[in-house]
Amino acid sequence: MSDEITNDAVTHYAKAPLMEAVLEVTTSRAKPIQIEELLRVVPTSEDFPRKVALNVASGKMTVGPGVSATATTQHVGYQFVSAGNDRVVHSKKDGLGFSRLPLYTNWNQVYGEFERHWQSYFREIAPDKISQFAVRYINRFDLPYGRIELNDFFRTYPEVSADIEDDLNGFMLQLQIPLHDIRANAVIMQARIPPPSPDLISILLDIAIAIPVDIPAKVDAIVEPMKLLRQRKNQLFEACLQPATRDLINKE
Repeated sequence: MSDEITNDAVTHYAKAPLMEAVLEVTTSRAKPIQIEELLRVVPTSEDFPRKVALNVASGKMTVGPGVSATATTQHVGYQFVSAGNDRVVHSKKDGLGFSRLPLYTNWNQVYGEFERHWQSYFREIAPDKISQFAVRYINRFDLPYGRIELNDFFRTYPEVSADIEDDLNGFMLQLQIPLHDIRANAVIMQARIPPPSPDLISILLDIAIAIPVDIPAKVDAIVEPMKLLRQRKNQLFEACLQPATRDLINKE
């Protein structure tokens, strides 16, 4: 693993608000991939005892003298679920993904496991090209229940006209931001979601960044793009928060 990745200094929060971290590389291969090949990426073990088929459904509607619709399902891969239900490997015909669910540890551990599964995918599938690198971090902030001002906790939020006196019970905000310096695209989503208990207000902050590429597939090709994605994800995350929120998630 790259020293530049393992030694990057970032802010560590005692109560990381992460619901799910996803690392992904999208690939292609000229020779058709057989579904059995994808099973070999993560052998069944005590660590990953369960596999789930990944299917994609598509539909077709025909309009003529009458209207008819058909639907088909395509088997595109497998999800391998860890014994603790806290890690999921997505082994697919179009690439590899890795999800880390609570309790999140740190980037080094998550990236390290993703890298190991990528090495296995590369060895078993031998993809020809890589077309995208991506990360997605889904966070939930639990705020004290009551009438709150979003700008007390976030620097990115929907602003409601002062002429609207009623409280805001729900919202969904999506921002699409081109990151020209690294030729990437970021999507930030923010929403109010059901809280884990009635004495809280929960706000979702979902940050996804993707770098589209067209390069030959190499086993070490993920290192630098993932480093860039991590850095920019952290910058966007910090840019969205007010000091009060940092204090909230940094209390032991």
